[in-house]
Amino acid sequence: MNARASIHLDQQYYEAVYDDWLRYRSTYRRHQRLLGVSIAVLGAILLSASPLKAVPVALMAIGACEILSAPLHRRNWVSKRMQDRRSGSTVELLFTDDGIEHRGPFAEAKVAWSGLTACVETPCGIILYLQEGVQTYVPKQVVDPVEAVASIVEIACRMARNEGQADRWTTQ
Repeated sequence: MNARASIHLDQQYYEAVYDDWLRYRSTYRRHQRLLGVSIAVLGAILLSASPLKAVPVALMAIGACEILSAPLHRRNWVSKRMQDRRSGSTVELLFTDDGIEHRGPFAEAKVAWSGLTACVETPCGIILYLQEGVQTYVPKQVVDPVEAVASIVEIACRMARNEGQADRWTTQ
């Protein structure tokens, strides 16, 4: 297999990374608003039923903070990446039979397929994990030829399964 992906590290890319991570990988953040609403509603119920007003008011405040912090976290996460010196640069990925070659403005690397610990296919992209916390997000539309996306996902997920991680990490 020979496929390429040219990824421009711009705001649109970082927003797509965050959105796919939030929906398909996050454990807490994806439910943050629901948790905030639940805590605030519990506080409101206790406010009407409890003689102590401090605890229900505190619960309502905590719930409001949870609700408000969800979009702020996204904005801050994207903003930090936009301020990074890599922002605006282009990263080239080359997918071969042996693995993935990465060429960026500050580093070059080669990762064997067997080095992947997880693979998550989303409707818009592929999240490839080298280890927990270290990932590469590849938007499907930048893969050339686009037909190679299925092969990349198949190989990456199969190799991640060999590491014993796929059942926990691979979703579609």
